[in-house]
Amino acid sequence: MKNAINYYYNLYPINIYQNNRLYKFSINDVDYYLVPYNYELKNLDISYNIYRTLQQYNIYCHQIIENTKNELMTVINEKQYVLLKAAKYTDEKLNFINLNYYPLVTSFLHLETISHPKSWRELWMERVDYFEYQVNNFQKKFPLIRKTASYYIGLAENGIQLLEGQSEHDYCVSHRRIKNYYTLFDLYNPLEFIIDSKIRDIAEYCKEQFFYNEFSLEDIIYYLNNNSINNEQIIMFFSRLLYPSYYFDLCDEIIYNNVNEKTLLPIIEKNYNYEKFLSQVLNYLKSRYQIPNIEWLKKTEL
Repeated sequence: MKNAINYYYNLYPINIYQNNRLYKFSINDVDYYLVPYNYELKNLDISYNIYRTLQQYNIYCHQIIENTKNELMTVINEKQYVLLKAAKYTDEKLNFINLNYYPLVTSFLHLETISHPKSWRELWMERVDYFEYQVNNFQKKFPLIRKTASYYIGLAENGIQLLEGQSEHDYCVSHRRIKNYYTLFDLYNPLEFIIDSKIRDIAEYCKEQFFYNEFSLEDIIYYLNNNSINNEQIIMFFSRLLYPSYYFDLCDEIIYNNVNEKTLLPIIEKNYNYEKFLSQVLNYLKSRYQIPNIEWLKKTEL
């Protein structure tokens, strides 16, 4: 890998450290990360355009380094990589405060001119249709997915129904996913940038914290009391809490990357507690906002 970095970037690190699939090295006290890129090339172009816009406004993020051919992506040993020059102080875990950084500083940039995102409702309907097609063709494979699929499809359909008639227009810099183990390094990673609603990252964070750490209604109350969220955004927020992205993501890992099906068990075992959590959140939101009833969640509370 050292020879490849010398050749493609004219950089000459003394030591290179591999962490999972990342390669890290330092030159003159500046950290660099050679990051695998597993998305379509068109997504890299969008992320790069977002990154260039942030650079114009001096908004903090990692720098994308072009190779000696002035290309963003470098193919090394048949794998795609992008080199990042890292921002400093990136070890801190994500929380409500630092997750608010990009919504606060990018909401005025009219980023939808770079790429106008599909509506969540449209994307989720496509996801559910394709997932149902996959499950119907599993035959005897993936018994745990086959057993649980209808429950999570039902959750997704509730989220889709809640979005009917809603419009999405409060665009800012968001991320493809927010995982429970993410730090500021991941927040500042332009390769994960997308254009989406200001509450996308917060909703994903809430789900991850519930299933993998500790999280409660009080955490959401804290967020709402310290941020300006309108009624439309609240409906989108709750619809995203309903939508089981955590389940679909794990299913993809199981189907495509041979991850053990048992990785689903920690979230499956929390289903009832999550329903109770959703019921508590919905009751609280109804006391402050206009949001439709979801009858089965009322029964969960009982």
